[in-house]
Amino acid sequence: MRRGSKIALLTVGGSVLVLFAAAAAFLIGHGVGTSERLTANRTSRAREQSAVAPANVTRSAFEAWSLVCRNPEGERRCVLFIAVADPQRKQVLLTFSIARTPQNMPVLVVDTPAGVLVDQGMTVTVGAAESFKIPVQSCGPQRCRAVTDLTPSLQAALEAAAVTSVTYTKVDNQQSTFNLPTRGFKDGITAWFGGSDAASRPVSAAVN
Repeated sequence: MRRGSKIALLTVGGSVLVLFAAAAAFLIGHGVGTSERLTANRTSRAREQSAVAPANVTRSAFEAWSLVCRNPEGERRCVLFIAVADPQRKQVLLTFSIARTPQNMPVLVVDTPAGVLVDQGMTVTVGAAESFKIPVQSCGPQRCRAVTDLTPSLQAALEAAAVTSVTYTKVDNQQSTFNLPTRGFKDGITAWFGGSDAASRPVSAAVN
């Protein structure tokens, strides 16, 4: 975490509405592998807030987790996520989400601001489970993204964990660590699978 920064957890009904709208609109509006900026600046606020307007989406909270679903052209799309932000800088610092690839495979996605050492990957520790690294799929001028399969063992670990930590190394060799409260995942993932179109859960995911 940055020293001197006030970090906020973004949730459904929370106080940082613009940043929550930005995070939700970005995650639900763009597929795995995209590189559009995750931001809440003045020129994009109206578009981002309309993307998560009540007429277009449903929103639910499962403790720290937020579930947002919408129906673009008859295809229901849902994302389950945790997001943290720096309200003073109006910047989303990290999103930790469950999404689908274009092949409809469930994956865990971690998005951060740009400036991550790509070859170091991102280290995730789910509760008392052993830490593992997620490869960075893409890293552009505004954002870096790491993606891994949502395997049955990873899902089970998240269901049991009270806290999950995410650590990555920045280009200045400084580490950033976020300790995320992940209680509520079991109910959230059940609702996520129930709200998605897939008829059955695949065993593995190949991300383009």
